Amino acid sequence: MTTYYISNTGNDSNVGTSKDYPWATLSKIRQSGISFISGDSILLKRNDTFYGSLDLPGGILEDNRLLISSYGTGDKPKICGYKNLYISSSWTLHVSGVWKISLRDTSKFTGNIYTTDTNVGFLKVGGVIKGFKKSKLTSLINPWDFYCDATYLYVKATANPTTLNTDIRATVNKALHEKKNNTKIIGIEFIGSGSHGMAGASENTDIYDCDVHEIGGSYLEGYGDGTVRYGNGIECYTYSKNVVIENNRVYDCFDAAFTTQGPILQGKSGFEDIVIKNNVDWNNTQSFETWAEGSVVGIGFIRCKFEENICLNAGWGWGYDVRSDVYLGQNLLLYQITVPVVDITVKNNVFYNPKQSAYWGSNTFGGNFPTGYNLDGNQVFIEKGKLINGNTLGGTFKIENYSSFVTATGKDKTSSFYIIPNNTNQDIPTMFTSIINTLGLSNAKDNIIQLNLSAIKGSLEKVKASLLSSSTLAEQVIHTDRGIEILHAGSYAKAVGGYVSYYTDVIGTGYAKLFTTTITNGNSRMDLTMDYMLCGDSVNNRKTVGKVNLQVIPSPVLGTGTKVTLDVIEFLDFNLGFTRTDFVAVVEKETSSTVIVSLFFNVAKKDWIRLCYQPNLLFTTSPANEPYVFYNNQPLVTSLPKGTKILPSNDTMYVRKPTVGTTVPTSKPSYIGQQFINTTTKKVYIATGITAVTDWTAMN
Repeated sequence: MTTYYISNTGNDSNVGTSKDYPWATLSKIRQSGISFISGDSILLKRNDTFYGSLDLPGGILEDNRLLISSYGTGDKPKICGYKNLYISSSWTLHVSGVWKISLRDTSKFTGNIYTTDTNVGFLKVGGVIKGFKKSKLTSLINPWDFYCDATYLYVKATANPTTLNTDIRATVNKALHEKKNNTKIIGIEFIGSGSHGMAGASENTDIYDCDVHEIGGSYLEGYGDGTVRYGNGIECYTYSKNVVIENNRVYDCFDAAFTTQGPILQGKSGFEDIVIKNNVDWNNTQSFETWAEGSVVGIGFIRCKFEENICLNAGWGWGYDVRSDVYLGQNLLLYQITVPVVDITVKNNVFYNPKQSAYWGSNTFGGNFPTGYNLDGNQVFIEKGKLINGNTLGGTFKIENYSSFVTATGKDKTSSFYIIPNNTNQDIPTMFTSIINTLGLSNAKDNIIQLNLSAIKGSLEKVKASLLSSSTLAEQVIHTDRGIEILHAGSYAKAVGGYVSYYTDVIGTGYAKLFTTTITNGNSRMDLTMDYMLCGDSVNNRKTVGKVNLQVIPSPVLGTGTKVTLDVIEFLDFNLGFTRTDFVAVVEKETSSTVIVSLFFNVAKKDWIRLCYQPNLLFTTSPANEPYVFYNNQPLVTSLPKGTKILPSNDTMYVRKPTVGTTVPTSKPSYIGQQFINTTTKKVYIATGITAVTDWTAMN
């Protein structure tokens, strides 16, 4: 087994088997005359950019795959298809307002000089994709509209394009990688193609931890009238088998991030054991596309899975804006599916904010889904009023009527559906924040989020921090009559907030600010349920565990009469000395335009006491009017704000503690949900009513 190295500082005359004497270009892989064997590795140097495409030889044996990965330190190595068009003398004036450059003459440009293809997919100017490709030269109207013939790229511009921007790039109709059998690709960035990012059929292929972006837009040659545009991130064409695509990031593609597609001919296999999981995609026109045509008995999709992926902003990218079929902006796209066998599982994915709808059912099935296309356990976030299945042949079930969609189709029986604010086109951290806010980290695939935030140079800690001031909320449809309910980051897993009192604090007067809401609408309401735990001088020394319920209901006419209720349920009380007056709600401001309510806790009743808390549920009827903040480890204050009201009042039910005894309960409960603990038998009883002793129910 041999390792080959490629570096921008190398030389194609080198042997390539040493880091000190690497090859220089991707083209050397096919020109080397070497027959790569199973177990060999081809490593690209990190921080380097390699123009052209990764064109591997075939014939690798199955038992130990050919590895393509990286070496060194820094960013992933880039395989780049861009032609750099910054040489001013290469541009000539064609007619007034239209400039041209030859893409056949490699002296006219730099970058990808390894193809003279002229079928441009899009331009990238100053970091911005310009995708308005025209089929006629006379159709160039707006700045950066472009047209291509067999030799030239023509661009609409008021002057030589290099005087308008020095960073001008073009993609052409050449995939960045044609997949081969028995290969493993790990940790490579693929950027800039008018065709696919990774194309073709293959067997025994792993694609892991790659970035594929800025893809597509070229004409699909030999199809239709020759002006149909295309381009997917990672394609599995007909006859693909045993392919795993995992932990990748795919974005800014003209068509789909991932696709399994193609015709199946007599005597040929279809798609078998295709697993696409734990990926993140965003700003593609679709997330996952499926289509196949054929009538071979027993052939089709067999054990194909699209699972545990996070799919964001389908239809919000550049590809949607420049295409003619603008009804296609979905997470799942099913074209015609005529094969006899359909065994596809789409499960446990997050589908967030598609521009048109979550799904587009297959016309072959009346706009619906084949029987073997299994949808379940997904988290679907759509704007209010939009269809779940956008194909009009498949019904008119809007997100508000998701239960009717489930009943009619039999799909998504255990999936959850949420409404998000309309006209949403968010950046990635904001979308991750909204997902975490809604699902809680333990359910929001936090490992995927962490991996991919790191990969796009983000940080989960920054996302967590943004939760403390975020007003990006999502509405769970099952509770549309009750408003918006949010599970916050770390629900049931890890506390969001915490405070510590120190020996240097003034004991008895150290208030920790936990939460503030600002309400500007008298028709609004805010409810908060917060779990808390008090510890001694170590986090494992639990002293008190309980729950705080806070409700704020302003007067319909703001100014006076805001109702604030606050109660505390201590599930486990270890007699630490804290009382019902230690949680305090303060109406800090109450005017005709604004009500501000804050929640405090007197954490400094004892030396070196720790408070950690988890806001599990936030309820609001109008998030746009109710910004809120959770606080964490701020300096303690020795006095409360001088507000118009301070709670608790003298309500004796403010503190609710479990009742303990050495026998079964002998008196009726005080409130529903009250606990009774038999300290002899260790049995726990829960109150299901308040009218009789029989309302106690044993839980163990």
